[in-house]
Amino acid sequence: MKILRINYENVGLFENGLTIDFTANDRVVDTNPVTEIYKSIYTQNVLGFIGINATGKTTVLRLINIAMDVVLGNKGLNDIEIPLGIIKEGTIINTFFYLKDKLYKLSSEIGFKDEADNKLFDNQNCYFKEEIIKLKSIKSVKSKKMIFEFDNSEEYMRRSEVVKKEKFLKDYDSIISAITLEDKTIHADMMFATNFNFLWREGEAKKEFLNLFDKSIESINKESKKTSIKFKNEEKIVETERLFDIAKVLSSGTIKGINFLENTCSVLKNGGYLIIDEIENHMHKKLVQTIIRFFTDPDMNKHGATLIFSTHYVEIIDTIDRKDNIYILRKEKDSSAECIKYSNEIKRNDIKKSEVFLANIIDGTAPNYEDIKIVRDFLCK
Repeated sequence: MKILRINYENVGLFENGLTIDFTANDRVVDTNPVTEIYKSIYTQNVLGFIGINATGKTTVLRLINIAMDVVLGNKGLNDIEIPLGIIKEGTIINTFFYLKDKLYKLSSEIGFKDEADNKLFDNQNCYFKEEIIKLKSIKSVKSKKMIFEFDNSEEYMRRSEVVKKEKFLKDYDSIISAITLEDKTIHADMMFATNFNFLWREGEAKKEFLNLFDKSIESINKESKKTSIKFKNEEKIVETERLFDIAKVLSSGTIKGINFLENTCSVLKNGGYLIIDEIENHMHKKLVQTIIRFFTDPDMNKHGATLIFSTHYVEIIDTIDRKDNIYILRKEKDSSAECIKYSNEIKRNDIKKSEVFLANIIDGTAPNYEDIKIVRDFLCK
C-alpha cells in the first residue's frame, strides 16, 4: 500500500486545513529519491518538515500518525493519541492511498460523545460520525491531477449504511479495515522517542549498529525485565532492570541511534513509513544525513519506504535533492499555523536550502529580529 495524500478539514491550529502530499509534483529526473507506482506517478521516499519552535511541526506529524494508524494499523480511535483542540467535533480526515491497482479515498468525520473536558489527549470520547470510501482503477488516471479526483468515482462503502446491516461495528473502529486488514505495510512511529529515550525492542542489538554509535560496546541484549550490556575488554556484564536506567550506562545518542536504525532496517526491508520528530536530537548531523540518504539509495530502499521527519536544523535539509518533499511550518499573525511546500515558494535549484531558511527569504523561517532584540535588551539590564 502507498499513502498518496492526507488532508484534514476543520482542524485546530490550521485554519485553512492541512494537506500533505506523498506524491512527486515536480519533474522527476533522478528516480532515486522517489518510487514509481504507475506510469510516471511517483511517491516520495523522504518527507521533511522544518520550522522554528512552536510552529506546528510535531502537530503535523501527530496528524499524519492518526491517519496512518487508522488506515495502515487498523487501530480504533480509542487506541490512538487524539490531541484535543486539534482534532475536534466535525474534523474530517481524507486519506488517499493506492492498493492493488486501485486508488482509494477514505473520508472520515470525527465526533465526540461528550464535550471535551480540557484534557490534552482523550481517545475515549472519539467516534466516527460518518465515513465514505470511494475507489477507482489506477488505469483510469490519465494525468497527475486526476489522482485525487473522486467526484465521479464509485462509492464503495458508507459507514451509515454498514451500521444498518452490521450491528457489530464499533463506533471507534473504521470501515477501512474491510479493505486494508490483510495489508502488511509497516508504520513505525518514533514520536515517543522525542522526550523518552530508552531501548524499545527486545533481543540482541545488531553489532553493526553498535559499532556505528559506540565502538566500546560488545553486545546489548534486552529482555522483558532486564537489559544486559557487555563492554569490550571488560569481563563484567552490566545489567539494568528499570526501563530508564540504561540511560545511566549508554549515551542518549547511542540509545536513540539503535532504535532509529532498528526501525530503519525494518521499513527498508519490508516497505512502509518511519516517522520521527526532531530527527537531530542526540544525533550527529553527519549520521542523520547518512540515514536520510539510506532512503534515497535504490540499492537499500528497494520497497519504496518513506522517512517522515521534522527538524529545526536547516543544514539537514541540504541532504534532500528535491524541493517538493519539504514542508515549511510557520505561524500567521493570528497565531494559526500554515504548512507550505518549499517548491511552491522557491523555484531555483542553484542555492542551498539552508541559506534560504537562515536568510529568512521565505518569511517566518528564522527567528524574528525584534524578538531577539527584546531578549537581548532584557539580559543587558
